[in-house]
Amino acid sequence: MSRINSRPVRVIASPAPAQSTSASVRTRRARHADFATLLRRDDPPSRDAPFDHHHREPSHEPAQDLAQHIGNASQRVVAAVLRREQQMLELAHVLARHIGEFASNAALREAGHWEVILRIDPQRLPGTQLHLTLSPAVLLLRFDVQANDTRELLLHHAGLLERELRQVLASQGEARTLELTVH
Repeated sequence: MSRINSRPVRVIASPAPAQSTSASVRTRRARHADFATLLRRDDPPSRDAPFDHHHREPSHEPAQDLAQHIGNASQRVVAAVLRREQQMLELAHVLARHIGEFASNAALREAGHWEVILRIDPQRLPGTQLHLTLSPAVLLLRFDVQANDTRELLLHHAGLLERELRQVLASQGEARTLELTVH
């Protein structure tokens, strides 16, 4: 024998067709009122009067003020995020260009294996050192980062930097395996 689980059910009856048009509109408004609408009402209903007699459309001025305030605040946040993203794009492009020039230098290529440690500009990436290892077949980049927020930023944009480097190396005819890590 199968078991049937019971669930609570709420039944809302539709308005009777004999009601007048304005009464059915009031009934619909009363039925669709939410808690925020009730809080926005100026005067509380008396206990004697039904809800329909005191229901008014809420004033849209406080909602518009709130929407404008949220819009202004979000514009500043979005502008800051876009500015940071643009800075990261520029940094990735500059790093890729300089590393690509270093890797494609004919004198360095003929010299064999290179290991270089560079301190990145503290204005751009504070507390960051780049360990670059260059061989004829491989380009290894390891970013050693002291600050957690800088590390998160590099981890978040590592794919962007890697794509930029691959484009620069491909445009210069360098077919090397590229490995990028952040510590």
